[in-house]
Amino acid sequence: MQLLSHKVEVVLDETPDTSYLEQDGFKGRLEAYRADKFELVGIRAFAEIEVLDTIQYIRTPGLWGIESDSNTDYLNAIKVEELDKLSDLLAELGIKHELQFHP
Repeated sequence: MQLLSHKVEVVLDETPDTSYLEQDGFKGRLEAYRADKFELVGIRAFAEIEVLDTIQYIRTPGLWGIESDSNTDYLNAIKVEELDKLSDLLAELGIKHELQFHP
């Protein structure tokens, strides 16, 4: 088995839980969400591996419900966490790897 490639994906959360936006103090954010000023997304890490001459794909479960206009440092921290989880998955499978984060 070997790692062929890896990346971090930011994808649209197609079934977001927006109930937190209906709490007191979130009126402005709820209005911004409804006006499409931001989206809720998920961040997950993805790997392409070769197993017995067959290409397989694995990915982390990810973190979902993230506001797309969040602080860049926060988004990058989540990306690093997801790469760490992917690294653990690859290690569990016995795949030698070196994952690097590229913001």
